[in-house]
Amino acid sequence: MKFVSKMANHRIILRPGLQGNPILGSEPVPTLYVQFRDGMVSVDDEDLLAKMLKHKGLGKDFIKVEENESDPYAYNRKSSEPVHVMSEIDRGQPINRSAPPVAPGMSPNVSKMIEDRAKEIAMTILAEMTAEAKTDTAPVAEEVENEEEVETPTEEEETKETASTPKKTTKKKAK
Repeated sequence: MKFVSKMANHRIILRPGLQGNPILGSEPVPTLYVQFRDGMVSVDDEDLLAKMLKHKGLGKDFIKVEENESDPYAYNRKSSEPVHVMSEIDRGQPINRSAPPVAPGMSPNVSKMIEDRAKEIAMTILAEMTAEAKTDTAPVAEEVENEEEVETPTEEEETKETASTPKKTTKKKAK
């Protein structure tokens, strides 16, 4: 059976330990506990499983999940491994320090809400853009339909026109 905790290194005490007393002759009783590793633990022992299912923290601090289910608390749980800051050192002087970015944890409900809102905004923007495009292209389409064919002069005609037109020159006045 698989259990998932909200905390990364959660320890559940199933039976508290007792110290032995050599004067009275009592033997020490070891503590019975389950340690979560990165928020998950798999229990195969029937005795431990029965105690885990009777524990008062079930449903609050940890939950029972099926083997193929995903971890519902993974978005909010911090890793048990600390973030490592890497420093590049050249001739005894630090040159560059880098640390991996820490991703903010968002619940699946919040990320779904953000995704739905982004889709709504995209659809309204798309509707506005298509309406604007229809109104902008309508006069252009009418102009194209009403436009008459205009003859464009050939290259030879253009060179003849530029050669026949006299160039204007301006003289500077002397002072």
